[in-house]
Amino acid sequence: MPSSSAGIKPARASRFDVTKLGPILEDIHTRLAGVVIECLSWREFIDRYDSPGTLFYLDPPYWGPPASSPAPISSAWPRA
Repeated sequence: MPSSSAGIKPARASRFDVTKLGPILEDIHTRLAGVVIECLSWREFIDRYDSPGTLFYLDPPYWGPPASSPAPISSAWPRA
């Protein structure tokens, strides 16, 4: 049976280095500064952001639970 330790080995030192966290967070902050997160149906999203120069890639929904999910995605996400 696979372990649920997510790759953690108590006998080995952690690869996490808190001194590197500040610069990483600064990079993330800069990269996401102009990002807007929307919670819209696909139809509302396209209606709002469609223009002659816009290209949308719409990834279809995945039905059924992934191997690591206890609940089906279809019950976790509302249908549009």
